[in-house]
Amino acid sequence: MRWIWVWVLTIASVVGALEPNLLTNGGMEMDANCDGLADGWMAEVHRQEGGEGLFALDPQVKVKGKFSQRIVHTSERGWVRASQMDIPAQPHARYLFRCWVKADCRFLLIVYAFRNSDRYDTFVIAQGMGTTGGEWQLFSGIFRTPANARSFKVSLITDSKGTAWFDEAELILLERPPYALVPVVKEAPKLDGDLSDPIWQRAEPLTPFIALGMEKVAEPVTVAKVLATPTHLFVAFWCAEPNPKAMRLRTQESGEPAYRDECVEVYLDPEHRHDGFYQFVVTPKGNRWSQRITSARWAQVWWLLPRPTWQIGLDNWQAAARIGENFWSAEIAIPFPLLGLSPKTGTTIGINLCRSRKGEQTEQNSAFAYLTTQPTFQRPERFPHILLQGIGDMVGAASAAKIRKEKTKPWIASPQTLVPNFSIVPKPQRILLRDQKVVLTTQAKIVLPSGATALERVVAELLMDTLRKVGILAGRETSGDIAESRSDFVLTTFDRIPVSVRPLLPLRDLRTFFAQRGEEAYGLFVGTGGKGKGHKKARNSLSASIVLVGASAKGVFNGVQTLRQLLWLNAPPLEAVTDERVAFTLPACEIWDYPDLKLRGWHIIAPLRHEFFVSHLAATQPHYFECTGSEPLEAFKLFPQRPF
Repeated sequence: MRWIWVWVLTIASVVGALEPNLLTNGGMEMDANCDGLADGWMAEVHRQEGGEGLFALDPQVKVKGKFSQRIVHTSERGWVRASQMDIPAQPHARYLFRCWVKADCRFLLIVYAFRNSDRYDTFVIAQGMGTTGGEWQLFSGIFRTPANARSFKVSLITDSKGTAWFDEAELILLERPPYALVPVVKEAPKLDGDLSDPIWQRAEPLTPFIALGMEKVAEPVTVAKVLATPTHLFVAFWCAEPNPKAMRLRTQESGEPAYRDECVEVYLDPEHRHDGFYQFVVTPKGNRWSQRITSARWAQVWWLLPRPTWQIGLDNWQAAARIGENFWSAEIAIPFPLLGLSPKTGTTIGINLCRSRKGEQTEQNSAFAYLTTQPTFQRPERFPHILLQGIGDMVGAASAAKIRKEKTKPWIASPQTLVPNFSIVPKPQRILLRDQKVVLTTQAKIVLPSGATALERVVAELLMDTLRKVGILAGRETSGDIAESRSDFVLTTFDRIPVSVRPLLPLRDLRTFFAQRGEEAYGLFVGTGGKGKGHKKARNSLSASIVLVGASAKGVFNGVQTLRQLLWLNAPPLEAVTDERVAFTLPACEIWDYPDLKLRGWHIIAPLRHEFFVSHLAATQPHYFECTGSEPLEAFKLFPQRPF
């Protein structure tokens, strides 16, 4: 029964499939000032109501990561809470909040949505007198902001004597269909309904399932996972069910189709055209049903209206199911030829993962992150997306051995929350921090691949200027070799990554990331080499190599602006740069970013009569262009000498 706990516990790691977490340090992983409160959170003790309490990060009691936030409530009443404020909110939008809680006292999870008038709406996500059995429980809720919402406040609250732990708090926008990265594996899982096969641990757990047409998280919990081999797509469901005997399971006896019973359903839009789908249905008894709906087409007789066509009963797909004491599970295998697909890395497929919970007199329908006001699963334009990750592009043997020795994984982690010392504008979509520092040397090289574009050469000059201003002498060369004796800054597009750099990067994930996020996306890797290089006081630091990979030259441009801000934020005082006792360090990290808006405006505030030329602004204040996604070279062509 161990696998059941693994599946339910790993729910918190699904962030990769949804929008970025809006909370700072929702995983409670850092406490830089050692005040007992996770960085990014503030303590609020309602002493006027009699509240008293203590805060600490707990390394022993946690869901995942290193710590959880512990609150010891020492009085009988009065709120003691950890909060975050001034979280930007979109008006009239749907959000998901969820958090793991373990408590033996009264607790509350509350989100406040502040309006422009300073009035606010209160959303109580969960409250209770302790958690069931004093164990970890995941609480979640969906809410819609008012039309004039401007910001959020989130509070994790204790309200009586006792101890509560909070971990993996997430606030996520739900307005866009999510996407998940699906690994393509060589070995297929055994199709028997038993989800204990280790291969399923490679897949991302997909949850929450949202009640159809009700905008609330469905209970009991449902978790899905998706894997692929070169020939098949595999889908697994784990469905919590407190009373399996009450499930409607009469299909074989009644002759009714499988979808009239308790079941799970998979809808696929393989061409991602939003005008048709394949539907596969499996019951807890393993009974199957399938159909294909094609797009509306004109009939051969001119006076007939266009209508969709369908095919009931598809061949060559398989399924298996199993009923447990308080759950049931299913596995489905769908051959790619049945879908008319020849999959490759970056292939995008629309998918809807659904559960229909049916008793003799009741019915509840839900689907993974699928929001629609209509009571139907069959809306392909609202389907979430999956992106296939190929089995190629793996790291080399030498690099793999090194990775195993250092116990780090060569692929991107789930999107991580930001910490306060990353005051980067625009705020990157994802930052993954390590517990190490990268020490920069006083001399550096900016490495461009052969055939660098004009835009790449321009941003290299901008980076060189920034390095000079923070006390680092930098030159530029066209080469792919990283020197061990100095700080190297490699600027490249994905299609021209130098051979010597490729083993240090998660190429497979970069490929799928750029395929999903477009030509302006980039990945910035601060610290890529072995240990022991750099300043004598920092022998445990990573080597001072920094690699920036853009989906295109525009992505490189955006990434350089982020890198320049990172240098300014961490630069020591200029008078201390030449002092050997003072090291210039950057936090070892990965930054994965892309513009959140496709259409952006241009807002430049200049003194007097706005008499700065575009060329002058591009040279002296390039952050204007990154904030709006504009490109200086294109601006020069449009407005070469025009005051703006």
